Formats: sequence, C-alpha cells, structure tokens
Amino acid sequence: MDTNTIIEIVKIVLYIVLGGLALYFKTTTKLSQKASEVITDAETTYADTVNSGGEKFEWCVDTLYNLLPKKIRGIIPRVIVETIVQNAFNNMEKYAKTQLDKAVDKVLDKKE
Repeated sequence: MDTNTIIEIVKIVLYIVLGGLALYFKTTTKLSQKASEVITDAETTYADTVNSGGEKFEWCVDTLYNLLPKKIRGIIPRVIVETIVQNAFNNMEKYAKTQLDKAVDKVLDKKE
C-alpha cells in the first residue's frame, strides 16, 4: 500500500467516526429536550399514585428509549437515557426550588 491509499482509508474512518459522534450528540440533545416533557407527563399520569418515584422514572426512561429509532439504540444505550432523565429531573427540581425561594423571600420581605 502506498501512502495516499493509507491516508484515504484514515479519512474515511475519520468521517465515519465523526458522523457517528454527530448523530450521537444530536440524538442526546433531542432526548434532553424531550425529557422534561416526558417527566411532566409522568407527573400527571402518576398523580394519584403514592410513592411512585421509581415507576415514574422507569416510565420516563422507557418512553424516551422507545422514541429512539432501533438503529440508534445500539449507539445510545438505556443507561445514557437514564442519565438524561435524571439530569432533566435534577434541573427541573433545582429550578423549582429557586422559584420557591424567591417567592418565600418576597413574602418575608412584605411582612417586614
């Protein structure tokens, strides 16, 4: 093999790897955006159920994972979807606490 052939093979492999990475990041970004919607749906679906945190989490992960095309499921394992759901929940919880703290501070400021 000459040097030009090796360089062309390396280019093709690099294009495939970069294309796969681009697809991976595009898909995980879409999943992250969809996760908050699914979490909100889970809260509504399981509103009447007591202590259903684990069920809601599994429902969210299953729902998001099933949104993935079957070809992508080989690239993005279920563990990554679980991480995305947990991160989305943590961010929603953090935002809610921040808003609640602001509301409490306003009420306390009015009383003083």
